[in-house]
Amino acid sequence: MKERKIATYKGEVLSPGTVEGVVSSLEKPGEIIVAKRVTPLDSLKVVNAKGIILEEGGKLSHIAIYARELEIPCVRLPNATRLIPISSRVKIYEDGTIDVFS
Repeated sequence: MKERKIATYKGEVLSPGTVEGVVSSLEKPGEIIVAKRVTPLDSLKVVNAKGIILEEGGKLSHIAIYARELEIPCVRLPNATRLIPISSRVKIYEDGTIDVFS
């Protein structure tokens, strides 16, 4: 069955890159982590992620710097945990655009 795009959002790029994968949470990290915030204590949970979408944080936040060092795309999108369902597929673009698929 072909996936269909259900939404497109524009976020702030914290670490550049284009990637796609299945959405997960910090509790069960996977390909694309969507979280309210990522603290330094959560750093090891994101090391194997392909991408990160956060609700809070800026370009100088710990996770943004960490993501740039690991070359993991990271975008800030307010209300991301409400807008993007767990287990959906997303594509994050270099300009901060996020496409969500069912």
